[in-house]
Amino acid sequence: MILFSVGLPGPFAEWCDAVAARLIETHFGSASLMNAESPEQVAADLIEARAEHLVVWARVPSEPLRALFAGAPLLVSFDDPRRAVHELAAVRGADLCSATRDAAQSCAAAFVCASMPGTVLLHADRHGRDPAASVAAVAQACGLALDAEETAALLAQVPFPGDAVGFVPAGPWWESLAAEQHALVEGALGAYRRHFAGEDFGEIVWDRTLLWLAADRGRHAGEAIEIGGTPAELACGPDIGMPPGQWNAALTLGISREAAGFAFDIEIWARSHNERLARASVVPDGRGLGSATVAFDITAPTGQTIGFSIASTGAGAGGRLALGHVVVAPRPNDGSDIPSELATVLGLG
Repeated sequence: MILFSVGLPGPFAEWCDAVAARLIETHFGSASLMNAESPEQVAADLIEARAEHLVVWARVPSEPLRALFAGAPLLVSFDDPRRAVHELAAVRGADLCSATRDAAQSCAAAFVCASMPGTVLLHADRHGRDPAASVAAVAQACGLALDAEETAALLAQVPFPGDAVGFVPAGPWWESLAAEQHALVEGALGAYRRHFAGEDFGEIVWDRTLLWLAADRGRHAGEAIEIGGTPAELACGPDIGMPPGQWNAALTLGISREAAGFAFDIEIWARSHNERLARASVVPDGRGLGSATVAFDITAPTGQTIGFSIASTGAGAGGRLALGHVVVAPRPNDGSDIPSELATVLGLG
């Protein structure tokens, strides 16, 4: 048996992984617990594994790996995304932008995997209050049903993380962050947090610091960007996974007086497929402000990694560019049907 376990970084997902491995070992034979985020890594795990069975855990499974999940035993564990940022930043030492970007990638992967047929879902905010129910859900993913005695024995062997589950333990760390840091995290992850709690999926706000300068990936795009006198790509990113759907992306930019008359191209790319999904041109007005709302579709059922490219298109005296935040939201259905006379003549519908 190969069981896949997908979850957000943190103690709850790690506990789910460990429980699955212990259950399989107890009921089916030797089992190895290994990490893989791509099909190639799964193949390597299979070669190295000495056990009869394999539990493969992933936090950001690649799109090709997600395609392999279809029909396989799959466990998906949700937790508060801010908890994942805490794990990555406060526990593992990542900077806040990197931690937020990685947590968003993990959220998108879990979102996609949760919709796959036969997936067993665990929610830390609900199952975290009932360790026995958590064990029962993991056992279901393994094709097992445990009685109370077996459940108690397993919890003695693999203790429940208790206070490490949910967002509350991350509270002091969260409160220590500045307001703009709260906004950075909540903007990128709030839509997932609310959706995991049962609400409709809302807008995502990618703080401009999640993008970077095209000339220097080590510098974020939250500072003024020198335009230069010739056409060039100026900023790109955030290269974060998104689930399938129809989306609108809104971006505002401003320029200094020297750059008056410049036009800017905004492109949206599916990085994992190297495919341009949409393009718009922006010419700032007399105040130096310009904006665009760009529609794009993600049709791949496994989702896609999305990145923006912002480029100047003309030659001039140079100047400076400032970016606003990127707001991505589900595109509403306008509810209108194609008139029948047009559909018949043009073969639409």
